[in-house]
Amino acid sequence: MFQKNALATRTEFDMRFRERNINPSCYVGVIILQIDIPVSLFDMTGVSLLLLSAIDILLHIWLDWSKLKMQGSIREREPEFSTPTGAMIAASISTLLSFSLVLIIIYSWGSGSGLGFLSTFLIYVFLQSEVLWTIGYILTSLGIVLHIWSRYTRQEMATSWAMDKEHRLVTSGPYSFIRHPSYSAYIVCFIGLFLLIPSLVTALLIPGIWGYYLIAKREEEMLLAHFGDEYVKYRQRTGMFIPRIR
Repeated sequence: MFQKNALATRTEFDMRFRERNINPSCYVGVIILQIDIPVSLFDMTGVSLLLLSAIDILLHIWLDWSKLKMQGSIREREPEFSTPTGAMIAASISTLLSFSLVLIIIYSWGSGSGLGFLSTFLIYVFLQSEVLWTIGYILTSLGIVLHIWSRYTRQEMATSWAMDKEHRLVTSGPYSFIRHPSYSAYIVCFIGLFLLIPSLVTALLIPGIWGYYLIAKREEEMLLAHFGDEYVKYRQRTGMFIPRIR
């Protein structure tokens, strides 16, 4: 076909395609790690991530604003709850990196620049392929959908906030089969984004899985102290991050 260059621009690739009588619209204008990603798949990824991210952000703004306007009742004192520093750092870095990667993909799609410019900064750990991109796209999209669903279901009932007298244990929606759907959503997104852009930089997403596991364990101690037997029974019928896997 032609010598593939991870740093080539859309114009350069269009010229190479036309020299060989190939329709350039069949491929993204930039080759990612020497692998051709069809433009239809790249467009689908960009559109999906844009729409899902917008819904997720707007939902969080609306619910957080609604909570701020609520007349607070007398707060109960929570059990002592300290999260391991290492876990918080790992989870925070992975989460911020995942947000950044989603924005980069959306920008690359919207601007038509493709992802080739990332090759200047990233060292890839294995070859990308259309199959891996598709799996990564599906996982990332499902992760965002799960994040939206879990936040909408729990509304203002978040264990990371102070629990008041009316705080209840949320067991509906995704919480009916997993106890930490928001953390599950992050983990699924971490894996999906790593498959989309498999590099040493995106490998920093993986420690976030360990971070959220430790955070979830500490939160469960707090929830057990707050809800007692109700939480024990709930934990017996649900998985932590995956249904039926406690």
